[in-house]
Amino acid sequence: MQQYLFVYGTLRRPARNRYAREFHRGSTFIGPAKVQAKVYPNGAYTAMVCSRKPGDWVQGQVFRLRNPEAQLPSLDEYEGPDYRRVLIRVFTKSGRTLRSWAYLG
Repeated sequence: MQQYLFVYGTLRRPARNRYAREFHRGSTFIGPAKVQAKVYPNGAYTAMVCSRKPGDWVQGQVFRLRNPEAQLPSLDEYEGPDYRRVLIRVFTKSGRTLRSWAYLG
């Protein structure tokens, strides 16, 4: 089964931090996408929470993970204890709807 990851912050292309580079090398870029959610400040970064309000959308990117069993533990470590990985519904710019992992704060 294919697994996807929606990113909206430091893992988006063209990010150049070590985790982003590893993530991009081990994934296939699907394209721009959005989720029904909102972001809020979380220290030096932002965190995302799901929302049901019609105007709440977070723009980001979605990737297909080539080796999720190896990639996800590393990404969990990068995101740290303030973020949890959950499956959410992602809407791609091309019109596809995917179930994708995302990190929520």
